This record gives sequence, C-alpha cells and structure tokens, in this order.
Amino acid sequence: MRQSDQLISFAEDLAVLLNAGSDLDSALGLMVNSRSDSRLKPVLSRIRGKLRQGVLLSSALQQHPEYFDNYVVAMVRSGEASGQLATALEQLAEQLESSQELKNQINNALVYPAILAVAMALSLALVLGVILPKLTGLFESFGGDLSFAAKILLAVGQFMATWGQTILFVVSAAIIVAYLLQDQLNSKQRIQSLLKRIPFIRRLLSQIEFARFTSTLSSLLASGLSQIDALAIAAESFRQASNRDQIELAISKIKEGQSLSSAIKAVEGLGDLYAHSIESGERAGQLPATLSVLARRLEKDFSRRAQRLASLVEPILILALGLVIGLIIYTVFAALQGMGDLPL
Repeated sequence: MRQSDQLISFAEDLAVLLNAGSDLDSALGLMVNSRSDSRLKPVLSRIRGKLRQGVLLSSALQQHPEYFDNYVVAMVRSGEASGQLATALEQLAEQLESSQELKNQINNALVYPAILAVAMALSLALVLGVILPKLTGLFESFGGDLSFAAKILLAVGQFMATWGQTILFVVSAAIIVAYLLQDQLNSKQRIQSLLKRIPFIRRLLSQIEFARFTSTLSSLLASGLSQIDALAIAAESFRQASNRDQIELAISKIKEGQSLSSAIKAVEGLGDLYAHSIESGERAGQLPATLSVLARRLEKDFSRRAQRLASLVEPILILALGLVIGLIIYTVFAALQGMGDLPL
C-alpha cells in the first residue's frame, strides 16, 4: 500500500473508532494490531507511547514529518482545539483522498506522452545505432567526399553503435538508483522546483494548491472554527511559500476589520469571480457551502487544463520525431545523390 493510501486509511480508521466510542489510546492500539504488514505500524506504536506520556496527538504526529506533514498536524490540532477530533479526521481523510484523485488524474494524463517519449528515444536509438552504421560501408564504396552533415550523422551512428549498450546500461542504472534513493536525493522536490520555473506549469501547480486550500477552508469553517484560525490551518496545505505569505497577509487584513472577500482580493492566482463568490456567500450566510462549490470548480478547471496540456504534448512529440527522422533520411539521400548522382 502506498504511503498516501496508508495515511488516508489512518485518518479514516481513527475517525471511525473515535466515533464508535473508543478512547484515543484504545483506538491506536487496535490500529497497531490490525496493521501487520504496514510500514506505519511501528510509527503508530511510538505515537501511542507518546500519548501515554501525556503528549497531544498533534505533537506526537509532528515528530514524524516523513509520514505526517504540517497540513496533517494542523488539521489534527484544529480537531483537538475544537473538541471534534473525529470530525477533523474525517475531513482530513476527505481532503487527502481528493488530493490523491487529482494526482492520479495528472499521472494518467501523462502516461501516454511518457510512453510516446520513450518510443521516440528508442526509435532514434535504433536509427542512429543500428541503421546508420550499416550505411557506412555503402558510403565508403562510393568514394568521394561526404557533406559535413553526413559526416556528423555517420559519426553519431558509429558512436551509438560502439557505446549504445553502455549508455543504455548507465542510464537504466541511474534511473533505478534515483528511484530507490528518491527520498534521500529529494528528487520530487527537485523536479517540482524545476517545473515551477515554467510559467504555465507554475500557474497549474498554484491552481491545484488553491483548490486544496479552498476545500480545506470550507471544511474548517463548517466545523465551527473562526475565519482566522481556519485560514491559518488551511494555509498549511500550500507547498509554495509565496502562497502561504499571501494568506498570512489576508489574515492580518481580517484582524484589522476587513471581510474575508475584501482580504482575499489581493491574493494572486484567484480571479474576481473567487472574491465575488465569497462575498455572496458571506451575505447569504453560506460561506462554507460557497467555498466547497469554488473548490470543485477549481479542481475541474485544473483537470481540464491538465488534459489539454497532455493532449498538446502528444502531437508535438510526434512532430518532433518525424522532423528528426525526416532530416536524417534527407541527409542520407542527399549524400547518396552527391556521390552517385542518384535522383532524390
């Protein structure tokens, strides 16, 4: 079971046991005993030990950031503060499951382009490493001088024929090592950092963060927390520090007496529709429901944009492969024409 699935299961199971009347210690004991093959089992056992020493659940979870990030800790802390821990855990499970579904959508949208990219690489390797080296003898039999482009092409073919297997082995080994050591190498964080430098990717990532923030804020306000406390906790869902800073600025404006809709207008990445919808929700006394609708809209909009981006990548990859192979074929036939007066 993936770590994200284990975390969802942890929140759901603990909420069910607490709603059934179990105390926190007994609930954790049952969960430890029921997870025979889970990597989370020894962690839960240590957390149970901390609780018996008088430590709050949120503080105990905070000591294991590899499993429980700031957002999870903040949601649990809000449940402890409001006396509704089971409800907070239910909301946490819903938010985590929603985030997981969005991640799955992204992964599914990228599967075909990834397969296409691998097929491109293999096709080029076949042409450069197998087909071109066989043409070397043909060119030598004609004699004469080759064009500069043809010489470069044949040199690349000879290099791939000589070192192709070694390169394939090294690249495969590097991918395997990177996968096994992804946590130590911070590979996900590095990839995300690189992607954030691309403008439209940065906007997409920001949009999904605001969708999660909005959904979380809706759940927290529905549970009875104040706007300031709910905003502070929901801000923990942001991975980009700039977004958290903007929410902190909005909190300071609310403390000065501004409404949520007025404070949120200055937040970059949210359009006027977002602020106007919140204003309407405030006037109607239906702010949590309005935020829930906004969150679903942001999620659907993100899903459409991700699908559109994936569908745009596919023809670009196909066109690029066609152009490269076409250029190789043209260079080969141009060389043959120049040496043997063959018509193109």
